[in-house]
Amino acid sequence: MTTVPISFRAFRVADAPRLERWLTAAGMPLPDRVSRDVWADRMAGGDPRIKALAALAARTAVAFLRLDLAPDRSAELTLIVDPRHRRRGVGAQLVERAIAEARRIGLRRLVAMVRPENDAAMRLFANHGFEPSAVRMIGFLHLARVVHRADLERPLEISP
Repeated sequence: MTTVPISFRAFRVADAPRLERWLTAAGMPLPDRVSRDVWADRMAGGDPRIKALAALAARTAVAFLRLDLAPDRSAELTLIVDPRHRRRGVGAQLVERAIAEARRIGLRRLVAMVRPENDAAMRLFANHGFEPSAVRMIGFLHLARVVHRADLERPLEISP
């Protein structure tokens, strides 16, 4: 697998048509009751509960990352990679960025809903510390990962 180096920037309204195509192709169309303009504006920062980033390779958006923030300091993670850029390490970079962002803003937990037949996504999340939780949703596995800043600090040493 060749790893594609990516950079991140905030989601822009102009990104919406590309993301919508990828979501629709993956069986996740936009909600019927939300206009495309409202959806794009919310993703681009119009809703403080949503943190959305575009992942760029050679200045072209190749993936998107979304954190839906909850009051309990958790967030649901959604990511999607352009089908032409899959199996190149982009998904791993997205999950790593999501974990780093979660730590930066003080979240306690990340969760992801994954179809059990999506072996690649199951492996991706398992490789980044996500485990099945007790939450049940028809057709999906609920995966969770604890996130905290202590992951970045040296353990406290106590001398006798």
